[in-house]
Amino acid sequence: MKTLSTLLQKSKNLVITGSTDIDISEVVLDSRKVVPGCLYIAFDGTVTDGHDYIESAIKAGAIAVLCAKKEYVNDTATFIISEEVRTTAGELVKAFFDA
Repeated sequence: MKTLSTLLQKSKNLVITGSTDIDISEVVLDSRKVVPGCLYIAFDGTVTDGHDYIESAIKAGAIAVLCAKKEYVNDTATFIISEEVRTTAGELVKAFFDA
């Protein structure tokens, strides 16, 4: 496990709501695979929009969410807003797995 603040060290131009002093158990791209304590990454999609699953991801145990749309932000999790979610996701995954 790593703290969210550690994962975010190399990322720039983010808007963060909530605490970054939380332990992240896993990084998940599929809301059906959310585990307690994970960071859920919501990608825009051509068929399905990951933002539509933020609420269910949080209910399943996600404690942090990386997304592009500010309108999904609420006080039930830490939100990381990035205009370049794919780039930020790559940085976070790389940091999580020490790659």
